[in-house]
Amino acid sequence: MDLQHHARHHVENNDTIALDLEVSGTHTGPMHTPTATIPPTGRRVVWDSCDYVRVRGGKIVARHVYHDPAPFFAALGLAG
Repeated sequence: MDLQHHARHHVENNDTIALDLEVSGTHTGPMHTPTATIPPTGRRVVWDSCDYVRVRGGKIVARHVYHDPAPFFAALGLAG
């Protein structure tokens, strides 16, 4: 798997960090969704994500990921 996260920008405050990310990878394995399993397409996908992470005692205690899945599905040829 070649999934990569590139942090374009981040903001830290005490035990919290917000990350503006570019996520990319190649769809090389089956992707399971609630309604179907999508076979590998071999396509490269790139999408934006905003991750909000809280750390306590050196461990992640909360992580929230916000992204628009439309560009991801469009890159796989699954949405117009």
